[in-house]
Amino acid sequence: MEKREDLLIDVFTGPFIFRKMDDRFKDKKVDVSLQEMLVFLCAANVEKDIDSVVKRYEEICQQPKKIFAVPMEENIIHKIVFPFRSIMSNYMMGTYIGVIGSCGFVSEMLAILFFEIEEEAIKEKLILNKEKIRNLQDFEESGQKERIRILKKYGVISDELKKEFEKVKNIRNEYLHYYSLKYDSISKDAKEIFNSVIKILRVPNSPPKSAKQPYKNPRIC
Repeated sequence: MEKREDLLIDVFTGPFIFRKMDDRFKDKKVDVSLQEMLVFLCAANVEKDIDSVVKRYEEICQQPKKIFAVPMEENIIHKIVFPFRSIMSNYMMGTYIGVIGSCGFVSEMLAILFFEIEEEAIKEKLILNKEKIRNLQDFEESGQKERIRILKKYGVISDELKKEFEKVKNIRNEYLHYYSLKYDSISKDAKEIFNSVIKILRVPNSPPKSAKQPYKNPRIC
């Protein structure tokens, strides 16, 4: 029989299977090494040894001043802190698309948190200016572009912070909405979006001049 080379394709066998872990579920005594775990967890086109994982951690965690503590408030912990830790672990594993997607999520949660903090201080202006967004529910149901506009217009964020929010939004949308997009610069873009979220996290904890009462919720740092 004639061999048809044009009908042959490369395949990735067992893409969603960690074979040794599956064996453990079958009551087989199988040891799983750290290296085998890293091979499964790391992205396909990155180095998978422990030194490379540590090196990638160092690439994103060289900030001169680290965040020492955050409030033990449920939403902050579950919607900002641990998602941000997953961003770090995704970068360490070379899963840069996970970094970008999760950075988009965290930046949206931060925008909502900032509005929640300032809501009482800017509520009257929102009503006077006949904004479609007049309360937290309206804000949450709006797109990120409109959220950023409101935060900037009413003095919740600075021009610099607005640029960081927009950078996160634009990088996230580019990678998550286009199947045809090449990943040639994805590691660079993942690092850039990570640094933007870090800058947003470090927003100063100082109330706007319009604030009429103390905040109900503290900021991150």
